[in-house]
Amino acid sequence: NALAEAPLDSVQLCMLLKESPALRGKRLQSRQGEAAALLLSQQVVGLGPLPRSADAGDLLLALGDAAKTFAKMAGAGDTGGALPYLLLALASLSEQLLAGRTTSSLSEKGENAGALLKALPAAASCVAEVCDRLGQNISASALAAVVRACSALAPLDETSAGPESAALQAVLKGLSQYAGPLRSDLLSLLRGHLRNLWMFPACVPGAEASWDVLAQARLRSLLHALMLARQELLPQVDGPICLALAQSAGIRASLDFVLLLMIARRAVQPTVQSKKRRKPQKRRTSKSSRGSGPGFEDDGLDEAIESLVGQSSEDTVLDEALEVLMSVDPCCRYQCLGTLSMTLCALARKLCQRPNTKSASVPWGEPLLPDSFLEHLGSNGLGFKLLSQGFMLLSRFLTEHGLPSDLDMSQEVDTAAFRASAPSDDAEGSVAAIAALSLCHATRASLVAETLLKGHRTDESVQACCGERAQELRSLLLRSLAVNHPLTFFRALGLSLGVEGMSTSVPRGDLLENKDFSMELAGIIMGAAAAALHERHNLRGEKEGREDEVEDSDDLQSACAASCAATMRHVSSHFISGSSTPEPLAVAAWQLLDRLCHFSGDREPGPMLETVLPSAAAYLQGAANRPASSTGTHVAIACCLCVETAVACLGKGSLNCLADLAGALLQLASAQVRIAAKGAASLLAQRVLCTLCALAKSVGPFMSPFLKQFLEVATVASSPEQTQALEGLGKELVTGVPHRLLLPAVQAAAAEASARFADLTEPVDLDACLVRLQRLAIFQVWILSEATAESLALVSDAVCTALLKLLGSGSCAARAFLTSGLRPSDLPARLFRRDVAVKLSPIGGKADELSWVQSGCEGSVRQVQLLAAGAFAQYALRLELEELKLRFVKVLEWARGKQAKLLEKQLARKALSEGEECAQDADEACRALALAATMNCLAAEAPGVAEELLLPLGAHDL
Repeated sequence: NALAEAPLDSVQLCMLLKESPALRGKRLQSRQGEAAALLLSQQVVGLGPLPRSADAGDLLLALGDAAKTFAKMAGAGDTGGALPYLLLALASLSEQLLAGRTTSSLSEKGENAGALLKALPAAASCVAEVCDRLGQNISASALAAVVRACSALAPLDETSAGPESAALQAVLKGLSQYAGPLRSDLLSLLRGHLRNLWMFPACVPGAEASWDVLAQARLRSLLHALMLARQELLPQVDGPICLALAQSAGIRASLDFVLLLMIARRAVQPTVQSKKRRKPQKRRTSKSSRGSGPGFEDDGLDEAIESLVGQSSEDTVLDEALEVLMSVDPCCRYQCLGTLSMTLCALARKLCQRPNTKSASVPWGEPLLPDSFLEHLGSNGLGFKLLSQGFMLLSRFLTEHGLPSDLDMSQEVDTAAFRASAPSDDAEGSVAAIAALSLCHATRASLVAETLLKGHRTDESVQACCGERAQELRSLLLRSLAVNHPLTFFRALGLSLGVEGMSTSVPRGDLLENKDFSMELAGIIMGAAAAALHERHNLRGEKEGREDEVEDSDDLQSACAASCAATMRHVSSHFISGSSTPEPLAVAAWQLLDRLCHFSGDREPGPMLETVLPSAAAYLQGAANRPASSTGTHVAIACCLCVETAVACLGKGSLNCLADLAGALLQLASAQVRIAAKGAASLLAQRVLCTLCALAKSVGPFMSPFLKQFLEVATVASSPEQTQALEGLGKELVTGVPHRLLLPAVQAAAAEASARFADLTEPVDLDACLVRLQRLAIFQVWILSEATAESLALVSDAVCTALLKLLGSGSCAARAFLTSGLRPSDLPARLFRRDVAVKLSPIGGKADELSWVQSGCEGSVRQVQLLAAGAFAQYALRLELEELKLRFVKVLEWARGKQAKLLEKQLARKALSEGEECAQDADEACRALALAATMNCLAAEAPGVAEELLLPLGAHDL
């Protein structure tokens, strides 16, 4: 009667609820108890918005206890009587407390606040116990009351500290017990209250990261319970339903997991689609290559093919998921892309456990994958299939719809800051900023997933397909960013590698802190980034590291250069400075540095001069000191390639590092060229020579201190395979080094080589010395063929003297041969190579066509004489006639020696000579041959001058 006659306040209602016989014990099961509960609920509804107080908390707890008591007495089969009204009253009271929260604050200290705080989780626990008692007989109205009550209790309970609040646990319990599909009105009610159930307790300023973790755990547990754990709740899960759920929960926070649940649901319970819409293509040619005319229309042909071939269930669900993704605004779309990539990476971590990293997880993994979801995948064996389809969805999105064109224009992107995975839908941020940050995290997640799957060795096709699709997604992301959005590319690279200032700190015990895994991951990151930058170079046609000034603004270039420089410093200090770096990782590091140097060019030379080139010099010096057969050959090759790029980009700017670089390279080249190695060692020798060529090309005018060593390397006897590379080095020296510096160095080297024949203190390799002289003679031919008469006039005497010494080197070689005790009869075959079919002919005006393989590979006195004569001919062509006559007279006088004319003494002798006379005869004969070679070359170059002017001078000798 009291409940029916007049409105009561919360205190009176609490007293009646505790003391009225109709609302206690078994009387609740009677009709009188049911009527009393109905009137009680009406009174609670009439209270209106309530301030948060201890009295309200007492009433809330009393209603919860009454509902729990009734559920205990009634059992699982009875859901009628007073229980629906008690739950309705509890829901109404909770909503009125939520509506009146502006009148007071729980943050205020006091007994009222404390009492209500204690009542809130207790009331929610009562609701959860009611659901548990009722079991599968919980009615739709009871579940609706549970959802309403818990949706109001969740925002009120600001002290809950677990991943699942008491209110959320009650709703999850109700959903797990409810039998049959959710009615449309109940589903609409649940959708309307989704945000309250996961977004509270609200975020405290300064604790955004911890709140984000807990909020995602609550949201995903709720979505999993609704969409996958109890499939009978939603018999049909299609695109519109998924989109509606995501919109209700918050698209930015939930869309990625909703799509993943839809894919998982279809994998468990596939459905047949009526007709598939054609997939949109991002890029199409203007003209079809199939033909024209009737029967060749693109649309009709595509539809005909699809009707005949059919469509796989995987394509169907991916088409639908992609349609949902494209139906939301771009900010939500790219937020979903980033978070979905991170979720898939976390799934890969759970599926690919390693023995030494079982307890470690990726930093973002725990909240994105509820335990209940993982247990469900494990029981159905869906993990790798779901992972593969998730990667495929992201790849299709990138391929078919591309990225925003203004991705690099946003200055709001900070990869070192915390990225929320559960932002509100109205969070601030431009599309470019959100997309750029999401793509950076998506890139890192795909790289981590690829590393995990690569280390998970399996023979099953589904698991192998996961690895291939992860690699495809990573390649697509990096290539798209590197080619079109370089600033975002470097942001993603810095985040993935852990560059200081561009990435967040790694928590202790995290998977990324594990040394073995982090090393393996770094190798994949650097190799993939280098390949992407190389593809950028191929597609955009960059020249010597300089970007296209028309396409990229100065601000963008500066930002890219700064990010590139930070990455170069990080790679140099972490992966190539120490000697303990594994060889594959070191190779990847040098390859990435090579591409970074090429990209940076001379805009940011600091890192190249401060870290890259000094580290390269140190490594190459160590490689030169190691045995030729030791490991590290591939690393040295990659290092040389990086040095070539850096030197080419810096030009004269690399002079500060010239001494260390040139010394290390020359020492390594000297060691490698002398060995007849094959395979990787031979490749290293050729690579080092190419690097020396790059050095000579860039800083040739400053190479004077190293010319002697350069010439020693270039003229060393070598295998035919390496001779061509050495010739390239020689030509580069002639091109890059000023001839006023190079010619004296060549002349000094030739004199030193000739002098070795007279050195009796140590054995002489005659063939190697002759090869060196032949190449030094070719050097002089090249230099003199480009000289001018004016430049030669200043050094004419020195050139003539040097050429006479070069012509006389054959005599020195013959004396050394005979002095060493070898038989005189072997001299023609051993020194003059008369038994070898080598073309010995005058140069004939083709100085630039001289080949070391033909003229500088086999040691021959005759070849030395011809080449020296060719050099003299080039010298003679640049002299005045009178001076030429004087110089030729000197050659004649040198050829005659102490005799009046050539071989006069030998002609008068009637018997073969022995001993010292034999050596003297060989000397005189070599001089005669040298004169003949000189005359041949002069006649070939200037036949008229040779016949009319020079021939009469030596007629009586001939």
